[in-house]
Amino acid sequence: MAKMGREATVFVTKNDDPKFKITYQAITDAIKQAPDSKLKIGYTIEFYPEEGKYHFTGHRNCNFVQNPKETRANGDICPVCKRPLTVGVMHRVEELAKTEQWPDELSKLNPNGVKWIIDPGKNHPPFVKLVPLNEIIAESLHSTVPAKK
Repeated sequence: MAKMGREATVFVTKNDDPKFKITYQAITDAIKQAPDSKLKIGYTIEFYPEEGKYHFTGHRNCNFVQNPKETRANGDICPVCKRPLTVGVMHRVEELAKTEQWPDELSKLNPNGVKWIIDPGKNHPPFVKLVPLNEIIAESLHSTVPAKK
């Protein structure tokens, strides 16, 4: 439960109307990047993909697991229940390793030292990656387990 709700999407309004209310439809339009949307995604806050819950792709209830190479070969449908598998962090890490790294000039440090990453194609809003606080505390205490106190 410590990592539940750990990422965030921050919306900004493009509407000067003081009576404007944020609605489900306004949020949906912002996510779909509708041109007439009254909201837009300002930025997202994310954790590093290594912080994910599942290391390999699989289904816990079906007792099925496969590594990224097996996922590429066999697909992402569970052979036991025939439903989509939960994609593991290792699969995502390998995907990211294959992509071109964005040049340093696309990363901006704000006055607080937070590094914002900007998509050069402007297809995605800016984002920042954070490390969970309990892991920072554990590291400062020279512990390998997240802090419990």
